[in-house]
Amino acid sequence: MSKIEIVNNIDHANLHVIPEFAAQFDNLSWIYPTFIQEFRQVVREYPVLLHQSHAGELTPVVLCGLNENENVFVKDGTWQASHIPLSAQRLPFSIGFQQTNTETIPVVTLDISSPQVNAEKGQPLFLPHGGNTPYLDQITNVLQHLHIGSQSNPSFIDTLNKFELIENVTFDITTSKGNKKLVGFSTIREERLAELNGEQLSTLHTKGYLEPIFLMLTSLQNMSGISSRSQF
Repeated sequence: MSKIEIVNNIDHANLHVIPEFAAQFDNLSWIYPTFIQEFRQVVREYPVLLHQSHAGELTPVVLCGLNENENVFVKDGTWQASHIPLSAQRLPFSIGFQQTNTETIPVVTLDISSPQVNAEKGQPLFLPHGGNTPYLDQITNVLQHLHIGSQSNPSFIDTLNKFELIENVTFDITTSKGNKKLVGFSTIREERLAELNGEQLSTLHTKGYLEPIFLMLTSLQNMSGISSRSQF
C-alpha cells in the first residue's frame, strides 16, 4: 500500500531513491502519459497515441511496448532512449498540494513505501547540511513541467473532439513471435483533418494544436521500431 509523504529535509534527510526501471519497482509500463509540450521530444522515438486513463479520460500517451508487461526501451534497469518520458522520470515522486492560509500550493511528494526508496542505495535527496541534491532539484523540475503540461491536455482533447479528429485505431503488427493486433488506442482522423477549411485550420494553429496534431501523425512511423524489438 502506498504511503505518500511531502518531501522534507527532516523526515527524509537520509533517504535515497534507486533511479532504475524494473517490474519490482512498479515503474515499468508499456504506456506513459504525455502532454503536447513534450511531443517534440517523444515523437523522435515513440508512437504518441490517445488512451483512456483509469479515471475514464482520454489522454495522450507514449507507447513503449505491445503488451502491458513489456517496455522495449528498458534493459537491465536502464532506459535506452535519448528522452525518457517525464511521467516515467518522476516515479516514485508525484505532485501533491498543500493548503496555506491564502492558497493551495503544489509540493513534491514521495511514496516512501516504494522498493526504490531506502536509506543506503541510489540517489540521496538531501545534502549533509540539508539542502536539495541535484537529483531532487531535477525531480522537482520534472514535476513542475508535468503539472503545467498536464493542464493543457483537456482543452486539446476537447478541441480534437469538436473538430471530429479522433478515431479508434487497430494496428496489425508483425513481430518475431508472429502477427498480432493492437487495439484500445485512438489517433488523429487523417481524412477528417484533410477536410478542414482554412478557418478551422487557423483556429487549430491559433490554439497551438496544429503542430501537435501533425507530430502525433508523424510519430506513428515509430510503430515499426516497437514491433521489431517486441518479444510478444
